Amino acid sequence: GFDVLYANFANGAPAAAAEFLSLLRELGHCEEAYQKGLAKLAKRVGALKPGAATGSFAPCWEVLAAAVDGLAGAHALMSAAHLALMKDAQKYADEQAKAVKAFKDSEHQKTQASSASIKTFSAQVQAKRQACQAKQAEAAAAASEKEKRKAVAKLESAAKELGFNVEKYNSVRSAFVEGMKKSCAYFEEMETQHLAKMLDFVDRFLEPIASAGTRLVEAKGQL
Repeated sequence: GFDVLYANFANGAPAAAAEFLSLLRELGHCEEAYQKGLAKLAKRVGALKPGAATGSFAPCWEVLAAAVDGLAGAHALMSAAHLALMKDAQKYADEQAKAVKAFKDSEHQKTQASSASIKTFSAQVQAKRQACQAKQAEAAAAASEKEKRKAVAKLESAAKELGFNVEKYNSVRSAFVEGMKKSCAYFEEMETQHLAKMLDFVDRFLEPIASAGTRLVEAKGQL
């Protein structure tokens, strides 16, 4: 249980932050290339404004130039918003890396150690129980009174070892259960905060795209 929760904490959130940051960087490259193309297009259309173009369609070039300028402006604003988002995403990714590193020095590390100890003591208890059962079978199968006394003595010794290991297991298990309660609450809080942060990033990612779409519709209306 603890190992699964820790793996999700140590790998899930940092990986999501890193992948989202990678997406923003790739998007930034695309937007940069697109803006350069729009700048060339705006310059070309601007050269065809009234006075530079002839024919009955000549006045329309001014409207087209305004539409292209509006398109370029919309993408410039979207690019700026995504750049600001990328800076915040980078900061968050760094915070996630620090949180995972700081976990190693937190009280929850004891729970992780207890988790490993439980596995060890559980295996030992199982081995001692099997040894006790074997000694019990030997005592039952003893052919003489002397052999039976020896077998019983060994059985009593095996039973003491089993009892000792059971006590150790129960002690470690008790510490683990108590620590697990705190660790589960911690992991839940961290996961809730992570999802809230990532969903906020998604909203900030989509908002400038929607705004750019509105500006494009306005530019079309002008045309």
